[in-house]
Amino acid sequence: ANKKKTSISVLECKAALSREEVVRWKQYFDKASFKLDVDKIGRQDLANIENDERIVQEGNIYVVLDGEEIVVDYEKVHTVVALRQEIRIQKKIEVAKQKLVYNGVELKDHADDNRRKNLAEYGIRANSHIQLIVATEEKTIKDLVFEFEWGFPNDQTIDYLDGTCFLYTGNKFWRKYDCQSPWYPSTPNTRHSGDVIDRANRRGHQRITSNLDELPENVTHLYFILSARNSPSIGCYKIPRFSVIDEEHPDKNLCRYELSNVSHSKAVIMCCVARTGTKWKVYVVGTESAGNAKDYGPIKQKIQTMDGLF
Repeated sequence: ANKKKTSISVLECKAALSREEVVRWKQYFDKASFKLDVDKIGRQDLANIENDERIVQEGNIYVVLDGEEIVVDYEKVHTVVALRQEIRIQKKIEVAKQKLVYNGVELKDHADDNRRKNLAEYGIRANSHIQLIVATEEKTIKDLVFEFEWGFPNDQTIDYLDGTCFLYTGNKFWRKYDCQSPWYPSTPNTRHSGDVIDRANRRGHQRITSNLDELPENVTHLYFILSARNSPSIGCYKIPRFSVIDEEHPDKNLCRYELSNVSHSKAVIMCCVARTGTKWKVYVVGTESAGNAKDYGPIKQKIQTMDGLF
């Protein structure tokens, strides 16, 4: 078959320019706002890149523990090992008890080839925030007690600070203990007291107890949570106090935490008690969260991001 050929004609301007007109057009283009100085652009882009790198490398990083920020000079601390030492110096927390988490990933001291890992390998730059979780040594804990009290808000209403215990089997939520679910027949040695109210002194009290030896073997984690029931934040309650103890050693608080540092939060995941064989390890978590005892969804989602940390 014969193929038709398509021809395109281009119109040309055959007008001749005088020397004067050529000079005038050249001057016009030299002054044009859209003219690009390629060499200048290249130099400017390089300067911007160098400036961005300098911004990334200068400044502080912030290690967050129970709502408090530990300030570390990023220019002086480049490795995970060096960061742990700086935390030890500033907060007197033993290196072996430090668990550092950034964007849901636990920071490791060394790579597979045994070299020290740099913070930059985790995407950590100046102004980054790193979560610090403090672990106790493994303990044989029999009777665990999570106890707390609070004062009513200033607006004269009776309001409640809720304590909740979530039980997990691996990374699966199993059951909760709170004012609505204080006790289960299958685990009678774990229970929630419910609200104990002192109206005369305008204070409330709750207590969660658990005989850890009596828990099913597939229960691996207990998460303890505080949340504001009706008030917008934990800071609305007067002088809240709490403790996590082994009843055999009531003088030793296993989870120290300054609630004043998270006063703006609706809820805080206080600590995690994790099974390690026949013993248990307590981790001070201090992670803020949305949600409360009326809606545990956001808290469960936050715990899901901690999968594998404990």
